[in-house]
Amino acid sequence: ATATVVSMIQGGNFDDPNNPTVPQDPDATLHWSEGAFSTFRGFCPASEFFENRLWMAGSKDEPADIFASVFGEIFNFLPGTLSTDAIKRTIDSPEEPKWLESKRYLFLGTAGTAVSIRSSDRDSLITQNNITTLVENAYGSAALQAEAANDVIVYVQRDGLKVRELVYSQGEDTFVGNDLNLISEDVTDSGIVEMFVQKEPNQFVWCIKENGDACVLTYERGQQVRGWGRINTDGEYYSAAAIHNSGEDVVWACVKRGTKYCIEKFHPRKDLNWYVDSGKQYTGGTAKSATVAFTNITRVDTTQNSDPDINWDTILTVTSNDSSGNPTAHGLSNGDIIKFKTQVNYPFLTKVPFKVADVTTNTFTLQVVGSSFYIIPLTPDNFPANVSGTFTNASNEVTNLNHIDGKKVQIIVDGSFHSEQTVASNKVTINTYSDDILVGLPYTSTLRPMPIEPALYQKLSQSRVKAVAKTIVRFFKTKGAKVGEAGRQLTTFPV
Repeated sequence: ATATVVSMIQGGNFDDPNNPTVPQDPDATLHWSEGAFSTFRGFCPASEFFENRLWMAGSKDEPADIFASVFGEIFNFLPGTLSTDAIKRTIDSPEEPKWLESKRYLFLGTAGTAVSIRSSDRDSLITQNNITTLVENAYGSAALQAEAANDVIVYVQRDGLKVRELVYSQGEDTFVGNDLNLISEDVTDSGIVEMFVQKEPNQFVWCIKENGDACVLTYERGQQVRGWGRINTDGEYYSAAAIHNSGEDVVWACVKRGTKYCIEKFHPRKDLNWYVDSGKQYTGGTAKSATVAFTNITRVDTTQNSDPDINWDTILTVTSNDSSGNPTAHGLSNGDIIKFKTQVNYPFLTKVPFKVADVTTNTFTLQVVGSSFYIIPLTPDNFPANVSGTFTNASNEVTNLNHIDGKKVQIIVDGSFHSEQTVASNKVTINTYSDDILVGLPYTSTLRPMPIEPALYQKLSQSRVKAVAKTIVRFFKTKGAKVGEAGRQLTTFPV
């Protein structure tokens, strides 16, 4: 019988009452047809919603067939004579189907062709008697889902080494597959195994490669912007996806680092303080409000000054406040380290960390870290007035770095480079305290523009020797850089 998507079985008994686990042959019936998809025939490799129907590509046994559900009933594939009944169509391409993607028309990618599926009468919807399938080009597709990017469809060619755009050519009256790797053929060298599109803030086509690296195509077709970039890491990208978020899509990736699989996310471009890969940040927790009172005491210390009356220590007593300014518990203990994030009327508070002493429920005093002294000398006539601010816990180490244990990392403290260390026992320890410590694998961003091609009258410049006399470089919020010719000594721009 002719295969349909849904098998219909009437009559028969598959269950043996004496042994229910053993299926029995059904009784003879005239109302039966073999399903198009099964473990024997194979299953549908691609599906898509289009014109209020669910479309399915053919199996390995029937690669040239496509199926569409009843109009408005995506689980019903029963054929019939009505225009709303299910559709079965044999296309003019016998190669194995790879993907379905819809725009104005429905497109099918096979191992050897790209096929458009549309209504014969373009002013009407597709029905059994109003459907046409046309082979548009013969580049072939890899077994990866095509994606809609900008106003076209992009897909991976059969060998996995090229990304193509499916775009209508009015002069040829067909959909051509333009090569998006024409001037960057090496960027996909090991083959693409996964592709997805990040749509905000710009169109980026992400490709995960066979060797575990990634590459990204910046793709703004309307402005003729097309540029490839490589993303390499100390590990292998296993899979990734872009998830919509307010302002900018967030790219999440599963990365294999050694024997561990890590779920990581790329920080948005507006987050310019993230300079490392696979990083972890210590932030000190939620900031707490406080008011600060000043008191002077004399310190008996003749080694600093012969006159003990001049050896003042200023005691700063901090009262933890709630949002209404009322005293509240701070949860600190003697010896804890804190750092002020904001202040009013006394800038020194935000410059250094302090050790907590003389703790009560909602008050404590500040001492110099590493000693029992308080802070700089002040006299009552120059006490700051109306001092307040917010504080958080500070630390000199970042822990739980088991995903990069044994790796050489960069350490960023308060937004600036601090040092490089090797993670030991899943942590790093630094020689200062801060509430903003970032630790991660070193990340280097490299921009390599196209070769210089001056315009020569009726001549080509590619074979000619070219020299650069001056380079103008503009930076935006950059901590440091090196500029020069690839393979030569670079000029360093200090932080």
